[in-house]
Amino acid sequence: MSFELMTPQKICHRSGYIVQGGDRYHLEYVENGKVLVIPVEDRAEEEYEIFWEKISRWEPPNNNELITNAELDRIKENVKSALEFEKI
Repeated sequence: MSFELMTPQKICHRSGYIVQGGDRYHLEYVENGKVLVIPVEDRAEEEYEIFWEKISRWEPPNNNELITNAELDRIKENVKSALEFEKI
């Protein structure tokens, strides 16, 4: 299995990245010690609406690193896979 459910809101992939619920308006993506807060709209029984266009940098202390389009595409796929594994 590629994913492990760590808590009801925290999914870990065997490669090391984590997707977890932050609050109603955010998901958190963690990779190699870097954190990305992803703005979302929680639609209760429906899928999250994810506002990818609002993402450009990692959270401090890595906020000096811009996220490239290639990185963002990879992160999108990782988040999508994790959310499909377990609705959080």
